[in-house]
Amino acid sequence: MRNCKVLLLCVFCWQMFTSVSSLSITISPTNTLTSVGSTESITCSAQGGVNAIFTWTHSGSTVATTEVLTLPSITDASKGIYTCAVTTTAGSGSQDTTVYVTPFNPTTSESTIGSLVTITCAADGGPDNTFEWRRDTDSSVVSTTEVLVLDNTDPANDDGFTCTITNDAGSTFTSITFTVIPLNEAITASMQSS
Repeated sequence: MRNCKVLLLCVFCWQMFTSVSSLSITISPTNTLTSVGSTESITCSAQGGVNAIFTWTHSGSTVATTEVLTLPSITDASKGIYTCAVTTTAGSGSQDTTVYVTPFNPTTSESTIGSLVTITCAADGGPDNTFEWRRDTDSSVVSTTEVLVLDNTDPANDDGFTCTITNDAGSTFTSITFTVIPLNEAITASMQSS
């Protein structure tokens, strides 16, 4: 009977030890959609074991050895898969996350009266990107495609426009200010530069 108690106690202890000491890694957010110039932080959490050592890698290079990866001043080179490798007394493991970067879009655009203008809201990642262009003055939706087309422009088109891109990784936006130049000013400027 005494041996039975010891055996049950040992089995219980072993179950407690293995459940506490198994390594579990989570990354938050799981994927990131961001834009050029932004700053992003991604957290790698480890449960199980003690004395965690974190190593973040991107494109084969170590980029951080902390629990939180901070990406300041995002560039196009920031996109891709980041791996968080963790080693604790419970063992080692890794988890991946993907950073999608929307390329820099122009912030201003000019056109003469009567022109056809197309402005592209570029996006990286996907494949399920959705686009929404809104006019800044009244927040009305003017397009739900990647390209905003302004046909036969006139001064009434002077406005700001914001493009919001959304996919499984999240959403981000970019804004542009659009100015229509009266034709006589455009001709004068052209003659002065000749």
